[in-house]
Amino acid sequence: MAAVLGVVPLLYIAWLLSWFGTFAGTCTGADPKSLGAGMFYSAAFYAGGILCLLCRKLNTEGFLCALPLIVLLIWQAIWSFELFTVVFLEGHSACTFMMGSYFGEARGGQEYIYVFYYVGVSVASLMAIGLSHFRYRRSQDAPVTASGRDK
Repeated sequence: MAAVLGVVPLLYIAWLLSWFGTFAGTCTGADPKSLGAGMFYSAAFYAGGILCLLCRKLNTEGFLCALPLIVLLIWQAIWSFELFTVVFLEGHSACTFMMGSYFGEARGGQEYIYVFYYVGVSVASLMAIGLSHFRYRRSQDAPVTASGRDK
């Protein structure tokens, strides 16, 4: 139960902070500063949550608590791949995607970092949750020897 109380809420907070950055700004001057703010505020929570998951085995209760988060992270991953398409393939500013109207060409630099950050944390969080729970399930299925220890 410790994984439920410690790790999963870190990722919920990280998701909330990063997602807040996707709609909190107005893109004044075609500058998607809110994406940078969301990235800045959520980075420590994502790093802490992912590192803790890689060191622990997420039990069934923890996995069940993470199910809504998994849906939110999939949604964020889809959103970030759409952002990738707009910024890298179409060459438009991230504000064009966020606000729904044309804000000019992508400025490069920071916009590229934002795209890679949102894609990366979405995919890394999903992989960490899956891997952590897979390790837990595998340890539960491990055969027990006569001495009561795992092989």
